[in-house]
Amino acid sequence: DDLATRKKTWEKADAFCRHDQRIRAAFRYSQLQVKKDGPVGELRDKLRSLGKKLDQIGDLMDSEAKLQSQLLDPLDSVQATYKTRYLQAFDEVTGKCEQVRTEIDNVPDSRSFKAIAELVKIDALNSVDVGTLKDDVAGYKDNLFHSSVDRNAVDAGLKHRPQPEGCSLHVDEADQLVAEAEQALDKARAEVHSALVNMASLLRQPALRSLLEQGKQEQFIADVL
Repeated sequence: DDLATRKKTWEKADAFCRHDQRIRAAFRYSQLQVKKDGPVGELRDKLRSLGKKLDQIGDLMDSEAKLQSQLLDPLDSVQATYKTRYLQAFDEVTGKCEQVRTEIDNVPDSRSFKAIAELVKIDALNSVDVGTLKDDVAGYKDNLFHSSVDRNAVDAGLKHRPQPEGCSLHVDEADQLVAEAEQALDKARAEVHSALVNMASLLRQPALRSLLEQGKQEQFIADVL
């Protein structure tokens, strides 16, 4: 009788451990903190509920049916919704950041940057180092969100944890990361615009204008004036 009882206990533990990966996933999801008004705000109570069920792990180990109905099925429900929202956020953030990286890379080809590159050839206007300006512009890409894994890996990783390994994105941060990417592009363009305006201000100095006035009989100089 004693051995039979021990055998049943062993079998229950064995049945419990066959679900170890999903139980670990349930624990990780139960630790996730999300904003009430965020993309997955409706899952807050369900995430907390997973944690409460794990606090009663002994009861779950005692019955595989109870484990399935009280923990694993609710986990599946949570993951189905969370996965959809997370991948949407991932696509939005990575798409925006890639777009911004491309646009920042194209800034040196803009008319403003080309104008600066031409103006620095004039000794009186060569206060801007074009190479440094180009590096400064490229530097705005450094803080953009980057994932070391692709969408398929993120999709697979969500089965085990709410933030897949190799992807630092938190679902509640998506809007902020998109806004930061847009700000980075604005700052990169503003860097060039500021340099160009500073050079243009030198061209508007009264002394230079006075000199130009002396040659305004030349059509080219008249056009400049």
